[in-house]
Amino acid sequence: MRLASALVGGVVAAILWLLGGTGFAALVAGSASYPAIYSSFAILILFFIWLYIGWLIVLVGAEVAHLHQYPTTSRESVLETPSYRLREWQGLQLLVEIARRYFAGQPTSHPAELATHLRMPLSTVEELVDEFVQHGLLLRAAEPEGIALAPVPGAGIGARDPRHSTWTAAASRP
Repeated sequence: MRLASALVGGVVAAILWLLGGTGFAALVAGSASYPAIYSSFAILILFFIWLYIGWLIVLVGAEVAHLHQYPTTSRESVLETPSYRLREWQGLQLLVEIARRYFAGQPTSHPAELATHLRMPLSTVEELVDEFVQHGLLLRAAEPEGIALAPVPGAGIGARDPRHSTWTAAASRP
């Protein structure tokens, strides 16, 4: 986890904790005015409510830190089943970026790097890479570790038509 993301999540959680603590203190102070037997039960119930709210605040802070570090994951649920055109566009963007890095002489790409650079959800990049590996357009390289273009026999680099695998894979999904 990056320090900046942890700080953002921590600041959000701290602010919520202060606001929740102030509200809880006002609630407890107000419950003391009830008759003696009822106020002790009320304080016990309020303690459990505070315990719940406290953990909820911690979880919200962790979620904010996660979304700050991985901003593309919040977009995954917006389009659970992307259109064929979007899927094709994402696949072509991915292939162009991998080819661009190859021709620039850069090392092989990792799915997380590609997802960050292309601003796509990591799960989408991994699904596309799996489809392209299955159709022989890409390879998962072991040394150096990453994603590489698949060679075509008799050609310098992978030069297969990516439209076939993208459309076939998109059409085969439920």
